[in-house]
Amino acid sequence: MNFRRCSTNSIIFIALFFCIDLKAIELNSQSSNLSGSTQDTANTSSNASSTSIMGEPQTIGEESSNDTSHDLSRLFLRDSEILLSPKEIQLSIGFNYNTDENQRSFRINRSRSISIPLSISYGWTQKLEINSSLPISYNENEITSPTNVSKSSDSGVGGITLGISYKLKTESESLPSLTASLNVITPTGETTNPEDLDGLSSGAGFWGLSTALNFSKIIDPAIVFFNIGYQHIIGDNQFGSHIQPGDSLSYGFGSGFSVNNTVAFSARISGNYQKETYINNKKVRGTSSEPISLIGSMSYRLSAKTRLETTLSQGASNDANDVAMGFTYIWSL
Repeated sequence: MNFRRCSTNSIIFIALFFCIDLKAIELNSQSSNLSGSTQDTANTSSNASSTSIMGEPQTIGEESSNDTSHDLSRLFLRDSEILLSPKEIQLSIGFNYNTDENQRSFRINRSRSISIPLSISYGWTQKLEINSSLPISYNENEITSPTNVSKSSDSGVGGITLGISYKLKTESESLPSLTASLNVITPTGETTNPEDLDGLSSGAGFWGLSTALNFSKIIDPAIVFFNIGYQHIIGDNQFGSHIQPGDSLSYGFGSGFSVNNTVAFSARISGNYQKETYINNKKVRGTSSEPISLIGSMSYRLSAKTRLETTLSQGASNDANDVAMGFTYIWSL
């Protein structure tokens, strides 16, 4: 990855988002002024139309709903917040494409991957959700040296993740909401020998546990959030040795807002620090990583129960993918 190019693109990415954010605030201010200037007229009209000839009140139009599962501005928080109503089911299917290029000495390593993530979430109570996800992926790697070009590919089902989220605290006027999550990672995906730095894998190949704390707060017209998480992979005997992948610390922060009832935007910075892998209690050099990415997304409401989310990610460190893009189709039952 060209770091100078990455930094320039990152600055442009952030500047573009904040320009959109300022425009949304301006539109929100204009809408508030217009609403204030017509409030008396609207109230008079509403009072006149809500009373029948017999003097009984009538309901005009659709009743408003406080169901956060249909709040478009919070859609980008669906993996970290409690958004579903009790007994509500949410399904999603996505398509993601990632590409990356790294150069080591005279070798150029180009990799690309296509994944189809499948997920299901269920609202158990007003504060509790359970979820599961399953990725299907195809990976391709090309290594070019002055004397040789080699290609390899791999495909398969990744690690199944089972998770639970619980809202510890609802949002107040001065404090953000707080949600805790716990996930179990299964070894259903194939892994590669950690000493092979150019190897391909569809999953971790190990059992693992991860936990996270997620904070969010409405600062009209935007929603801001911060999350921090920790993941531990349980070591196992593979490739004739005992392999212990390194633990990782993840973090992310950003904001999102609705332009109207149909379109919403969000942007965030997502990072991860992973420690070195150990083989037979010996550290494997070059296995630690620190990917940082800038991610922007747009959500579009297709109907009352279906939405489409598109994402674009720009790597901000050498360990992150250069570019990642995708879309997710989401529907509620």
